[in-house]
Amino acid sequence: MSHSISPQDPQARRISSSHPNTLFHFTNLTGLSGVLQRSGFQLSYAKEKIRGPGTKIVQMAIPMVSFCDLRLSELASHMDKYGSYGVGMSKQWAHQKGLNPVSYINRDSELAESVIKGVEKVLDMVVNHPVEDEEHAWTYMHVMNVQRFIKNYEGPLERNGALQDNSYRFADEKEWRHVLPLKFANDIWPYAEISEVDTAAKKQALNKKIKNELLSFSATDVKYIVVQHDSEIRQVQDQIACLNLPTADTHHLTSRVLSAERIVEDF
Repeated sequence: MSHSISPQDPQARRISSSHPNTLFHFTNLTGLSGVLQRSGFQLSYAKEKIRGPGTKIVQMAIPMVSFCDLRLSELASHMDKYGSYGVGMSKQWAHQKGLNPVSYINRDSELAESVIKGVEKVLDMVVNHPVEDEEHAWTYMHVMNVQRFIKNYEGPLERNGALQDNSYRFADEKEWRHVLPLKFANDIWPYAEISEVDTAAKKQALNKKIKNELLSFSATDVKYIVVQHDSEIRQVQDQIACLNLPTADTHHLTSRVLSAERIVEDF
Protein backbone atom coordinates (compact mmCIF):
# COMPACT_ATOMS: atom_id res chain seq x y z
CA MET A 1 0.00 0.00 0.00
CA SER A 2 1.39 3.38 -0.95
CA HIS A 3 1.89 6.02 1.71
CA SER A 4 0.60 9.50 0.89
CA ILE A 5 2.37 12.46 2.45
CA SER A 6 0.30 15.39 3.61
CA PRO A 7 1.67 18.95 3.33
CA GLN A 8 2.12 18.95 7.11
CA ASP A 9 3.94 15.59 7.16
CA PRO A 10 7.55 16.02 8.41
CA GLN A 11 8.61 13.55 5.68
CA ALA A 12 7.41 15.94 2.99
CA ARG A 13 10.34 17.45 1.10
CA ARG A 14 10.15 21.02 -0.15
CA ILE A 15 10.71 21.15 -3.88
CA SER A 16 13.23 23.84 -4.83
CA SER A 17 11.93 26.91 -6.63
CA SER A 18 13.48 29.45 -8.96
CA HIS A 19 11.63 32.15 -7.03
CA PRO A 20 13.14 33.58 -3.81
CA ASN A 21 11.34 34.03 -0.51
CA THR A 22 11.81 37.80 -0.69
CA LEU A 23 10.02 40.60 -2.53
CA PHE A 24 11.92 43.86 -3.13
CA HIS A 25 10.57 47.38 -3.41
CA PHE A 26 13.02 49.97 -4.76
CA THR A 27 12.90 53.75 -4.48
CA ASN A 28 15.29 56.64 -3.72
CA LEU A 29 16.95 57.50 -0.40
CA THR A 30 14.12 59.82 0.67
CA GLY A 31 11.58 57.13 -0.16
CA LEU A 32 13.51 54.52 1.81
CA SER A 33 13.68 56.81 4.85
CA GLY A 34 9.91 57.32 4.64
CA VAL A 35 9.22 53.58 4.46
CA LEU A 36 11.34 52.96 7.58
CA GLN A 37 9.86 55.87 9.52
CA ARG A 38 6.28 54.81 8.78
CA SER A 39 6.93 51.06 9.06
CA GLY A 40 4.90 50.90 5.89
CA PHE A 41 4.67 51.57 2.16
CA GLN A 42 2.60 54.49 0.91
CA LEU A 43 0.42 53.88 -2.12
CA SER A 44 0.64 56.06 -5.21
CA TYR A 45 -1.38 56.28 -8.42
CA ALA A 46 0.75 54.78 -11.20
CA LYS A 47 0.09 55.21 -14.92
CA GLU A 48 -0.44 51.87 -16.62
CA LYS A 49 -0.83 51.06 -20.32
CA ILE A 50 -2.15 47.82 -21.75
CA ARG A 51 -1.42 47.38 -25.45
CA GLY A 52 -3.37 45.06 -27.70
CA PRO A 53 -3.28 44.00 -31.36
CA GLY A 54 -2.32 46.72 -33.80
CA THR A 55 -2.64 50.17 -32.27
CA LYS A 56 -5.16 49.26 -29.60
CA ILE A 57 -4.26 50.63 -26.20
CA VAL A 58 -5.98 51.46 -22.93
CA GLN A 59 -4.61 53.55 -20.09
CA MET A 60 -5.56 54.05 -16.47
CA ALA A 61 -4.01 55.01 -13.16
CA ILE A 62 -3.80 52.42 -10.41
CA PRO A 63 -3.14 53.22 -6.74
CA MET A 64 -0.56 50.66 -5.71
CA VAL A 65 2.85 49.64 -4.42
CA SER A 66 5.01 47.42 -6.63
CA PHE A 67 7.54 44.76 -5.70
CA CYS A 68 9.78 42.44 -7.70
CA ASP A 69 10.15 38.71 -7.16
CA LEU A 70 13.88 38.65 -7.92
CA ARG A 71 16.92 37.05 -6.35
CA LEU A 72 19.82 39.20 -5.16
CA SER A 73 21.82 38.05 -8.21
CA GLU A 74 19.09 39.42 -10.52
CA LEU A 75 18.75 42.89 -9.00
CA ALA A 76 21.47 44.88 -10.79
CA SER A 77 19.51 45.81 -13.93
CA HIS A 78 16.32 46.35 -11.94
CA MET A 79 18.03 48.86 -9.66
CA ASP A 80 19.29 50.77 -12.71
CA LYS A 81 15.66 51.54 -13.58
CA TYR A 82 13.97 51.91 -10.19
CA GLY A 83 16.66 53.17 -7.83
CA SER A 84 19.28 51.56 -5.63
CA TYR A 85 17.51 52.05 -2.30
CA GLY A 86 14.96 49.54 -1.20
CA VAL A 87 13.49 47.06 1.21
CA GLY A 88 13.32 43.29 0.85
CA MET A 89 10.22 41.86 2.52
CA SER A 90 9.49 38.25 3.42
CA LYS A 91 7.13 36.50 1.07
CA GLN A 92 5.22 35.21 4.09
CA TRP A 93 4.39 38.86 4.90
CA ALA A 94 3.34 39.38 1.26
CA HIS A 95 0.94 36.44 1.41
CA GLN A 96 -0.55 37.62 4.69
CA LYS A 97 -1.10 41.11 3.26
CA GLY A 98 -2.79 39.78 0.14
CA LEU A 99 -0.21 40.88 -2.43
CA ASN A 100 -0.49 39.19 -5.80
CA PRO A 101 1.80 38.62 -8.78
CA VAL A 102 0.99 40.39 -12.02
CA SER A 103 -0.38 38.38 -14.95
CA TYR A 104 1.60 39.10 -18.13
CA ILE A 105 -0.16 38.97 -21.49
CA ASN A 106 0.96 38.97 -25.12
CA ARG A 107 -0.21 42.20 -26.78
CA ASP A 108 -1.07 40.30 -29.97
CA SER A 109 -3.34 37.82 -28.20
CA GLU A 110 -7.12 37.66 -28.14
CA LEU A 111 -6.87 37.95 -24.36
CA ALA A 112 -5.18 41.36 -24.67
CA GLU A 113 -7.98 42.55 -26.94
CA SER A 114 -10.58 41.32 -24.45
CA VAL A 115 -8.85 43.08 -21.57
CA ILE A 116 -8.77 46.37 -23.48
CA LYS A 117 -12.44 46.11 -24.42
CA GLY A 118 -13.33 45.29 -20.82
CA VAL A 119 -11.46 48.28 -19.40
CA GLU A 120 -12.91 50.62 -22.03
CA LYS A 121 -16.44 49.40 -21.32
CA VAL A 122 -16.17 49.78 -17.56
CA LEU A 123 -14.58 53.24 -17.76
CA ASP A 124 -17.30 54.35 -20.19
CA MET A 125 -20.03 53.06 -17.89
CA VAL A 126 -18.52 54.74 -14.84
CA VAL A 127 -17.94 58.10 -16.54
CA ASN A 128 -20.87 58.37 -18.97
CA HIS A 129 -23.50 56.01 -17.60
CA PRO A 130 -23.06 55.91 -13.82
CA VAL A 131 -25.24 53.32 -12.13
CA GLU A 132 -27.08 53.92 -8.93
CA ASP A 133 -27.57 50.25 -8.24
CA GLU A 134 -24.81 49.17 -5.84
CA GLU A 135 -24.78 45.57 -7.08
CA HIS A 136 -23.96 46.66 -10.64
CA ALA A 137 -21.38 49.13 -9.38
CA TRP A 138 -19.62 46.33 -7.51
CA THR A 139 -19.67 44.20 -10.66
CA TYR A 140 -17.70 46.92 -12.45
CA MET A 141 -15.33 47.17 -9.52
CA HIS A 142 -14.57 43.45 -9.51
CA VAL A 143 -13.94 43.46 -13.26
CA MET A 144 -11.52 46.35 -12.90
CA ASN A 145 -9.84 44.65 -9.96
CA VAL A 146 -8.78 41.79 -12.22
CA GLN A 147 -7.42 44.24 -14.77
CA ARG A 148 -5.38 46.04 -12.12
CA PHE A 149 -3.12 42.97 -12.08
CA ILE A 150 -2.55 42.67 -15.83
CA LYS A 151 0.48 43.94 -17.72
CA ASN A 152 1.97 43.40 -21.16
CA TYR A 153 4.65 40.73 -21.39
CA GLU A 154 6.79 43.18 -23.34
CA GLY A 155 6.44 46.57 -24.93
CA PRO A 156 7.79 50.15 -24.95
CA LEU A 157 9.42 51.25 -21.69
CA GLU A 158 8.96 54.94 -20.89
CA ARG A 159 10.48 56.89 -18.01
CA ASN A 160 9.52 60.51 -17.35
CA GLY A 161 7.96 60.76 -20.79
CA ALA A 162 11.03 59.48 -22.62
CA LEU A 163 11.23 56.19 -24.51
CA GLN A 164 14.04 54.04 -23.09
CA ASP A 165 13.41 50.69 -24.77
CA ASN A 166 10.97 49.91 -27.57
CA SER A 167 10.76 46.18 -26.72
CA TYR A 168 11.29 45.98 -22.99
CA ARG A 169 10.37 42.62 -21.42
CA PHE A 170 8.27 43.62 -18.40
CA ALA A 171 7.92 39.98 -17.39
CA ASP A 172 11.60 40.01 -16.35
CA GLU A 173 10.58 42.13 -13.36
CA LYS A 174 8.32 39.37 -11.97
CA GLU A 175 6.15 42.10 -10.46
CA TRP A 176 3.87 41.71 -7.46
CA ARG A 177 1.39 44.42 -6.46
CA HIS A 178 -0.52 45.68 -3.50
CA VAL A 179 -3.41 47.75 -4.81
CA LEU A 180 -5.89 49.98 -3.05
CA PRO A 181 -8.69 47.80 -1.62
CA LEU A 182 -12.04 48.04 -3.35
CA LYS A 183 -14.17 50.77 -1.79
CA PHE A 184 -16.47 53.65 -2.58
CA ALA A 185 -15.96 55.57 0.65
CA ASN A 186 -14.54 59.09 0.90
CA ASP A 187 -14.54 59.70 -2.86
CA ILE A 188 -11.69 57.21 -3.25
CA TRP A 189 -11.73 54.97 -6.31
CA PRO A 190 -9.45 51.96 -6.88
CA TYR A 191 -8.53 53.25 -10.33
CA ALA A 192 -8.64 56.53 -12.22
CA GLU A 193 -8.76 57.75 -15.80
CA ILE A 194 -5.37 58.72 -17.15
CA SER A 195 -6.57 62.32 -17.56
CA GLU A 196 -6.78 62.55 -13.77
CA VAL A 197 -3.01 62.10 -13.41
CA ASP A 198 -1.70 63.80 -16.55
CA THR A 199 -0.05 66.56 -14.53
CA ALA A 200 2.05 66.42 -11.37
CA ALA A 201 -0.52 68.57 -9.54
CA LYS A 202 -3.42 66.25 -10.42
CA LYS A 203 -1.49 63.16 -9.38
CA GLN A 204 -0.45 64.79 -6.11
CA ALA A 205 -4.08 65.65 -5.37
CA LEU A 206 -5.18 62.05 -5.95
CA ASN A 207 -2.33 60.67 -3.87
CA LYS A 208 -3.28 63.01 -1.04
CA LYS A 209 -6.65 61.26 -0.82
CA ILE A 210 -4.99 57.92 -0.14
CA LYS A 211 -2.12 59.08 2.08
CA ASN A 212 -3.48 57.06 5.00
CA GLU A 213 -3.76 53.84 2.98
CA LEU A 214 -0.55 52.35 4.35
CA LEU A 215 0.80 48.87 3.62
CA SER A 216 2.27 48.23 7.04
CA PHE A 217 4.89 45.78 8.27
CA SER A 218 6.74 44.74 11.42
CA ALA A 219 10.51 44.90 11.74
CA THR A 220 10.75 41.11 11.63
CA ASP A 221 9.09 41.11 8.18
CA VAL A 222 12.13 42.91 6.75
CA LYS A 223 14.84 40.68 5.27
CA TYR A 224 17.02 43.31 3.56
CA ILE A 225 17.47 47.07 3.53
CA VAL A 226 19.41 48.23 0.47
CA VAL A 227 21.37 51.46 0.12
CA GLN A 228 23.36 52.47 -2.94
CA HIS A 229 26.84 52.83 -1.44
CA ASP A 230 28.80 51.11 1.33
CA SER A 231 29.42 54.55 2.81
CA GLU A 232 25.66 55.01 3.41
CA ILE A 233 25.18 51.90 5.53
CA ARG A 234 26.08 53.62 8.81
CA GLN A 235 23.89 56.63 7.94
CA VAL A 236 20.80 54.45 7.52
CA GLN A 237 21.65 52.39 10.61
CA ASP A 238 21.81 55.62 12.61
CA GLN A 239 18.40 56.66 11.22
CA ILE A 240 16.97 53.32 12.32
CA ALA A 241 18.44 53.78 15.79
CA CYS A 242 16.52 57.07 16.09
CA LEU A 243 13.12 55.52 15.29
CA ASN A 244 12.36 54.74 18.93
CA LEU A 245 11.70 51.08 18.20
CA PRO A 246 12.06 48.21 20.69
CA THR A 247 15.69 47.21 21.07
CA ALA A 248 15.20 43.85 19.37
CA ASP A 249 13.57 45.50 16.35
CA THR A 250 16.36 48.06 16.08
CA HIS A 251 19.01 45.33 16.16
CA HIS A 252 17.12 43.32 13.57
CA LEU A 253 16.77 46.21 11.11
CA THR A 254 20.32 47.53 11.48
CA SER A 255 21.68 44.04 10.81
CA ARG A 256 19.77 43.87 7.53
CA VAL A 257 21.41 46.85 5.79
CA LEU A 258 23.62 46.12 2.79
CA SER A 259 24.69 48.09 -0.25
CA ALA A 260 23.81 47.85 -3.93
CA GLU A 261 27.55 48.05 -4.60
CA ARG A 262 28.05 44.81 -2.67
CA ILE A 263 25.10 43.13 -4.39
CA VAL A 264 26.50 43.96 -7.84
CA GLU A 265 30.01 42.81 -6.92
CA ASP A 266 29.22 39.67 -4.93
CA PHE A 267 26.07 38.29 -6.51
